[in-house]
Amino acid sequence: MTRGQELALWQLREIAASGEHSLDIESVIKPGENTTSLILQISLRIGPIPFREGGLILRERESFVLSIPATFPLKKPEVAVPHRRFAGYAHVQWTNHLCLYQSSSEWNPSDGIFGLLDRLIWWIKQGALNQL
Repeated sequence: MTRGQELALWQLREIAASGEHSLDIESVIKPGENTTSLILQISLRIGPIPFREGGLILRERESFVLSIPATFPLKKPEVAVPHRRFAGYAHVQWTNHLCLYQSSSEWNPSDGIFGLLDRLIWWIKQGALNQL
């Protein structure tokens, strides 16, 4: 793992330990022969949030797959879901890849995983309101 990937894992563990986002780290796959990315599966407690017709139908707890590049935090992580329930919604590509940023220039390396989770939570709330 690179120093950036170690930083991402540390930040994620800090968030999970704080209990602030009701985040659990479900699995960690370190870079190896098949990929240079650190792959993390996490789950977030969604809880009750406003919903509008046509919005994402969310479960109490949702799982996400984070792909942390070797050059993190200079390059943004990618986020996907391990299911096809969000396929067809705005800003969901290839049935499960979430488009959290309109462009790579929106990514702020100094925010790290904290900024990524803030953006993911914003995306979830906007998705439930059908405002992606």
